[in-house]
Amino acid sequence: MPKLLKIAGAGTLAVALFLGSFLVYDEWTEEELTFEPIPTTTAIDTWQAPWTTTAELTSEPTSECAPLAKKWMMIGWDGADWDIILPLLEAGRLPNLAGLMKTGTYGGLLSFQPSISPAIWTTVATGKSPAEHGIERFYNKRPRLERWWYRLQHFGRLERKLYSNADRRVRALWNILSDEQRKIMMVGYHNTFPVEEVNGLMVSNYLVQDSIGDLMQMRSDGGSDSDFALSLVYPQDQLQRVLDIQSEVTAASPQSLRPFLHLDDRGYQRFLRQSREIDREGDQRPYFLQRAYTYDTVVAEIAEQLHPEIDPDMFFVHFQGLDWAAHYFLYYHQPDQYRDTPWAPEIRTELDKNLDAYRDVVSTFYEYMDGWLGRFLALRDPDTGIILLSDHGFENDDDPQVPGFHDEAPGGILVLNGPGIRHDHRIEGATVYDIFPTLL
Repeated sequence: MPKLLKIAGAGTLAVALFLGSFLVYDEWTEEELTFEPIPTTTAIDTWQAPWTTTAELTSEPTSECAPLAKKWMMIGWDGADWDIILPLLEAGRLPNLAGLMKTGTYGGLLSFQPSISPAIWTTVATGKSPAEHGIERFYNKRPRLERWWYRLQHFGRLERKLYSNADRRVRALWNILSDEQRKIMMVGYHNTFPVEEVNGLMVSNYLVQDSIGDLMQMRSDGGSDSDFALSLVYPQDQLQRVLDIQSEVTAASPQSLRPFLHLDDRGYQRFLRQSREIDREGDQRPYFLQRAYTYDTVVAEIAEQLHPEIDPDMFFVHFQGLDWAAHYFLYYHQPDQYRDTPWAPEIRTELDKNLDAYRDVVSTFYEYMDGWLGRFLALRDPDTGIILLSDHGFENDDDPQVPGFHDEAPGGILVLNGPGIRHDHRIEGATVYDIFPTLL
């Protein structure tokens, strides 16, 4: 009997230690987050616009008697970075962005760190801090007891759970404007799954999640998949059009990637084979380039084709590809900035095998976004203002697979253009908290 009691006691102690280790682990990995905008410096702070020698730095408001925009387009370029943009502007490679800046106001957009995109874009849409709106990270940390129980059931593994639109605790700009019977159109905005009922159109950003390849190969009458698909688009009668556009873009995307690469026919066909599924042990860049291009093109085509029908008062469109391009191809864009990165010679040799093929991926993606910017500008009428912004810039990292990083990166970009907006002015001190009240 004493022996059995000893065994039982040892078992109890083992379970306690097992569960206690999760408590210690969770405490050690619990990241302290602050949501104050962090002052950072970027090239825009000291940049002299090539089209003027008298660009005045100002944060003063426009005249109270100036007419203001009656409608707005908000275009999100996730991860867009002034340090990358300005040399391209000076080279004449971003003419539509240059035109906006010449006749508008521009500057940096201060953000918080770490630069977690769902948290930042939800702050942009609500004017609230992540602590208030509830979207603090990519992944939702479950209550501690729930995490313990899950780990106990799954041999220590904890499944990640993405934040969803249902986790947002406050109203967003599209909710408020819909209540006022203003027409809304949203395509691809961060953290908009499941979609909400709006006065207009909402297409979720779930297109960007890992399962896009399977989930979007569906029809609106596709059985159980249809139930999930109905969470992607509101109103439901627009679902089939969205799926048709996605199918058309996906079918055309393999031949559309050529401008991003410097490859002969044989090399390009090899690249396409590599892009079909992720290589966990090898070069993941073909896969992510294909996904970035497809995602952004689907978003752009939906927005352009449906905009005339919706005729929105407030138009939101969000592009993800610049972020992915910088994550995976930043080394090839600026290899000299990685000279002191402590990579083993064989790693650098492996990276440099693709130096010529990938050297223009990042800059070509910016040109591609500038082209779509021009097409959206063609949709606006004289009463429509434009706000172009990003959530953060980028920094170099020593991960050879993902050499672009943004946990402590500079803030994003901000460009305003339209009725009541000053021409060729730079603004200082704007933060991600300022967008919501400005638009509202």
